[in-house]
Amino acid sequence: HRDRVPFQPCLKASGNMRGSNDAKRLNRAVAELICSNQVPIYTVEKTACVGQEIRYAREKFFMNNEIQKMYNETNQVIQAQLQRQPCFALTTDLWTGGAVDAYMALTIQYVTETWEMQSWCLGCTPLYSDHTADSIHEALEMVCEKWGLDMSNMAGITTDNASNNKKAFEHFTWIPCFGHNLHLAVGKALGLDNIKTSLSRLRTTLSAFSRSNKMQRSLKDKQKILNVLVLKLIHDEPTRWNSTFQMVDRFCQQQRAVSCFGRNQKEVASDAKILIWQI
Repeated sequence: HRDRVPFQPCLKASGNMRGSNDAKRLNRAVAELICSNQVPIYTVEKTACVGQEIRYAREKFFMNNEIQKMYNETNQVIQAQLQRQPCFALTTDLWTGGAVDAYMALTIQYVTETWEMQSWCLGCTPLYSDHTADSIHEALEMVCEKWGLDMSNMAGITTDNASNNKKAFEHFTWIPCFGHNLHLAVGKALGLDNIKTSLSRLRTTLSAFSRSNKMQRSLKDKQKILNVLVLKLIHDEPTRWNSTFQMVDRFCQQQRAVSCFGRNQKEVASDAKILIWQI
């Protein structure tokens, strides 16, 4: 079994074509695919990418040359626009990678002289210390200094409502993230007793399906018999308020199939009927 590769180019070549115009265009297309779709760079090392008909440049070539070239070109575009000293706004957030490494991403938004809205990610800076207000403020200053930003032109900075962010940017015009505030508001509403009880029972019902491949197959059969869209039931994600809506909405779409799921699962069918009325 070969690993699947998301990119199957139709361009074919023989011999060493690295210096040709076709090779340059192909390498740029692959580099743009990697960056635009967040495809792992090691994809170019896959079997399907190094067959007899065509050979890509190796992983290090894209990392150190082609992608770096794209970065430099984009950097020049941004620098040229920022030299005109436009008023701008910043947005920042902290996140943790798969290796439990902490980073702070910073984006900039501004309007050009031709009234075009621009939004760029200026950097993703690693944080090697605790997420204190001082360390966050220092990381911001490092990125802004690198890009030569005049902070007097900053209209405001948007972050979530974490206390360390508030303190870090207390000397700037701090704008709380609307999406984060909305999440907090909806979260409180979902915590009301009657809603919380209904959602708890719904999650219990959904968990029964997620743990049993047999129940999932049976549900799929019921969906086909009832001419209902064959879709899987989904769970919500605590950090995404709209995922709870999506969970309930999907359940309501599939309530006929779940309610008559099977006589061997009376407790599931009965619970589903009760849930529909509660939700």
